[in-house]
Amino acid sequence: MEQEGKFLGLLNGALIWKADGRSILLSNGTESVLRLTPPTQEADVTIRVPGAESVDRQTVRYTCGDKTVDAEYINAGPVSIARLTIGDDFVVAANVLSGSGAKYAGGRYIWWAKGNEAMLYDLYRGTDADGIACVPAP
Repeated sequence: MEQEGKFLGLLNGALIWKADGRSILLSNGTESVLRLTPPTQEADVTIRVPGAESVDRQTVRYTCGDKTVDAEYINAGPVSIARLTIGDDFVVAANVLSGSGAKYAGGRYIWWAKGNEAMLYDLYRGTDADGIACVPAP
């Protein structure tokens, strides 16, 4: 009851609101009182791969210029995909033919991993645009 009383007391004061990206921040002018954010919506997807006896997963966080990329590599038999979070973008990319390394394509992105490093290509910048070099985050 004490916490509830404090909370209601703060709400009864003069509040200032500010839209902050995907959330709304309520403050009393000197300190934050409440941050309202929409609920996260997620769904699980299951893919059955004939002939695959196991699933191998590896997760790596990369620094790509001023972006952070979280990559989860998922391999099951003949199927290889990369689950990428690039800033606010979420992409599932399928492995495609490459001369070396592992190359994935999904949405507007090409992700090409070679050894510990990777290259990120944003097709919105054009098909001839240079990629961004990515290294494992410390």
